[in-house]
Amino acid sequence: MYNDMENHTGSNAVKMLFAVIAVNALAFILFRAKPELGELFYSSLDTLKNLELWRPLTSLFVNVDGFILFLQMIMLLSFGVMVVRKMTSSQFFALYLAGGIIGNLLVSLIHFRHGFTPVSGCEGAVYGLIFASAMIAPDFQCYLLFIPFPVKMRTMAILFLILDLVLMRYQAVGGVIGAYLFMRFFMKDLVKWDILDHFTGKKEKKEQYVFTSRPPKESISVSNDGKVDLNKADRVLEKLSRHGINSLTEEEIALLEKLRKEMNDRKGR
Repeated sequence: MYNDMENHTGSNAVKMLFAVIAVNALAFILFRAKPELGELFYSSLDTLKNLELWRPLTSLFVNVDGFILFLQMIMLLSFGVMVVRKMTSSQFFALYLAGGIIGNLLVSLIHFRHGFTPVSGCEGAVYGLIFASAMIAPDFQCYLLFIPFPVKMRTMAILFLILDLVLMRYQAVGGVIGAYLFMRFFMKDLVKWDILDHFTGKKEKKEQYVFTSRPPKESISVSNDGKVDLNKADRVLEKLSRHGINSLTEEEIALLEKLRKEMNDRKGR
């Protein structure tokens, strides 16, 4: 089970996640009411030349399309919950900023011939966070609207990246680059999958619990006296709390059933 420190960390990070969503929503309402304020927060190559270095940050909260913002906040909430379990609030916010700022800077650099091209929005931050989720939990299975069967997080991340490159959505591509660099340099202990490993031949780190059809030999959880090994039972319960009942093997389910029977026998005495 999560220890107290993990619970405290995750709780603060969840608050930060909802705070980011709330700030984006409030900023959208403000800029819709007073569009002229957006000129103070947009980013462009010209503003960078003028040393207005705060604009790559403030531009993250200027979203002009309400429907797109709504979809992005749904994605942020859906995939953010996977990240906040592993990070502190400051780490989560730093990841968000890394993807968003580099995403907006990349667009400005690509349009360097058009210095007045405004750049804004949190697309880079959201897609960066999705890619970070894949680096943390590559084997986690999820559903996509256009695919009728579950796919692994890393497969989904690669599909999104290829689609963004084809559609030249450089804001999202920059967000992926920013999130990747942040994870590799500052959160490398959490990285279970690295897209570059496909080219270097390096083996990825395996998560503690992998979804398999057969349990590994070391998952045998009954001691020599026929009683359930409580330490191993606790690990099964942790797996259940993290990944749900569908992640358990037949042997692990049998272990929990045996534990339940033992507890009922003790109550009946």
